[in-house]
Amino acid sequence: MPQIMIMSMFYRNCLQYLRLWRNREDRKPLILRGARQVGKTTVVNEFAKDFEQYVYLNLEKEEDKRLFNNEIDIERTLQAISYTKRIQISGSTLIFIDEIQNSSIAVQSLRYLYEEHPKLCVIAAGSLLESYAGRNFSFPVGRVEYYAMRPCTFYEYLSAIGEEADKQAILEQKGHLIHNRLMHHFQMFTLLGGMPEVIKRYIDTGNLRSTESVYRSLLTAYQDDVEKYAQNKSQIPVIRHILQYGWSQAGEVITYERFAGTKYKSREVGEAFLTLQKSMLLETVYPSPSVALYESKIIPIEVKSCVNARLKSLQQFMALSQYDIAVRIWSKPFEVNDIVNPLNGKVYRLLNIPFYMVGMLDELLNIYI
Repeated sequence: MPQIMIMSMFYRNCLQYLRLWRNREDRKPLILRGARQVGKTTVVNEFAKDFEQYVYLNLEKEEDKRLFNNEIDIERTLQAISYTKRIQISGSTLIFIDEIQNSSIAVQSLRYLYEEHPKLCVIAAGSLLESYAGRNFSFPVGRVEYYAMRPCTFYEYLSAIGEEADKQAILEQKGHLIHNRLMHHFQMFTLLGGMPEVIKRYIDTGNLRSTESVYRSLLTAYQDDVEKYAQNKSQIPVIRHILQYGWSQAGEVITYERFAGTKYKSREVGEAFLTLQKSMLLETVYPSPSVALYESKIIPIEVKSCVNARLKSLQQFMALSQYDIAVRIWSKPFEVNDIVNPLNGKVYRLLNIPFYMVGMLDELLNIYI
């Protein structure tokens, strides 16, 4: 096993976004979206080191929730925060309102913080914002902005385990020089997944099996939140079933009707999937029946775990497409080939991208299109 560097908090790309957000003149209060335990609070705490003063409010705590009383008076609220937290709020203060879904008054206060104190940096977050929004409250339109935070990327994982040099090799398109090592990193990443607490446990112990208890804890927490996700009582058992059995079908082609061996109808399962997608616990991808969609350029991507020269589906697509570039994700080093399509003789360019370079897909397409 490679040597692992232990870090208290590893770098997340969100930090760069937050720093750019802070320096913008048109900055608005920022809503961090994301599922439970993707690292929202940890990232903001790290970002807070850039400020002279930091106010952290957790609205699951009654004493913090009471700061937002039954009427919106933003001056009075800021004064109460100052006295309670023993801090003088100024333009160099970061205010972070965590679990903001617990107070509709706090949500509405974001509007007045933007209008009356535009120099203040204000961030809000919550584990179940998408489920609560529209039922218990609505965010002030045009007065806030959003950032979706997701689990760690492969490049963030490399930073976490202290492999910055290997990460840089990928970004400089020199990954072929250490291809086998990068593939080992990627395979370990696919086993661990991107949840920060899981990665941290692996960094601390160096033992893959030690992460099982973290995963069990996460799944239990998601199951405990089902009543909060569900739009109605009849949706609760459907969501529970998806959370229990749906992970085994990730990346597969599925049908909603009788999903995973149940008797639930297509409408019931579809609505449950939509609820979980809004909560950012999963993402559904729908097929397109066309090779050309309005004015968009559709690039076919075929994923192969091994080398396969036939590429039957991709060849069929390229025979119908007006474009001349396609992508194969594979386990070998990066290379570019000119392919003669056996179906119609058309020549097209095939980008063969190793798994560890998938994060550079947009950049590579911009180079070769």
